[in-house]
Amino acid sequence: MGFITVWTRSPVVSYRSTLCSKGTIFIGLCSLLTFVPPLLIAYRSHGFWLKVDAYREQPDIHFKHNVMVIVDTNHPDNYLIWSTFPSLNAMVRENVRAPIVSSFEDDVNRDGKNDDLHFDLEFPLLDGEHVHGIKLLLGFDFKLYTMVRLHMDCLAYVASSSAIPSGKLTVLGDLKFHQREPLKHRGRNDLYNQDIIIADSLEPEDYDIGAILGRYAARNLTTHLDNQYFIWSPNGASSSAFLLRLHLKYPEQTIMYTPGVWQVLKMAWVQYLAILVVFAMIIAKVKEYVFTNQLVPTWNELSNVPKKYL
Repeated sequence: MGFITVWTRSPVVSYRSTLCSKGTIFIGLCSLLTFVPPLLIAYRSHGFWLKVDAYREQPDIHFKHNVMVIVDTNHPDNYLIWSTFPSLNAMVRENVRAPIVSSFEDDVNRDGKNDDLHFDLEFPLLDGEHVHGIKLLLGFDFKLYTMVRLHMDCLAYVASSSAIPSGKLTVLGDLKFHQREPLKHRGRNDLYNQDIIIADSLEPEDYDIGAILGRYAARNLTTHLDNQYFIWSPNGASSSAFLLRLHLKYPEQTIMYTPGVWQVLKMAWVQYLAILVVFAMIIAKVKEYVFTNQLVPTWNELSNVPKKYL
């Protein structure tokens, strides 16, 4: 019957020296060169302490049915307006015209989160009225759950104009999340979970689109219409109504956040360990060369105890 070697063990040679000797000093210096330079290299190469990280998440978005729309006609002093805010409608009663509104949100992939919004708004027109521009504000409820917990109110602003009279405007776009600073990974961020437009306000300034967008843009967290397309269709045989058709998608977003302590330590340890292994191998070869060639005075002891590695 044949035999194979399954394990071998070599005798261990111990190099001994006194506490205060060149050998001890050399070992202390080697230990210092093994552990300290990798730390300095990892730290000075940037990214050692992870300050900002990012991940992908599709937010949970719901249309709140808050609408404000202004339609520009061919008469400079005449415009049409409608909103879901009774106070505003009462202030501009002479310009208010009730449209036919329909909307629905669709969960295409059936994952429990809405993927897009279909919004139609049809304004009846009088004889001689022609539409040349439109401004639209829509209100949404926006939530994040995965690495950060965020709940806020947000807006989508649509504005477009046409030089020729048009009977229909089709708008396509994505509702994108914008942040000026990373979100905190701990706690719940409800700072902006409040109505952007004050529904029962009696002050006209509170319903001015410029003022609303000015306050909204000052926030650190906002949403805006991205990847947008505007298709104006000229008036056909009938110009008794103007149709606004909006198809808005809720895509997956890139969210930036400040990582927690354990994530920071994990990333730092991986970087440090990767450099430490290289230094440990080099210093081990240096020590082997120095002691086997008796470059520092020591005395040897031979034993059969296997060498232990940390």
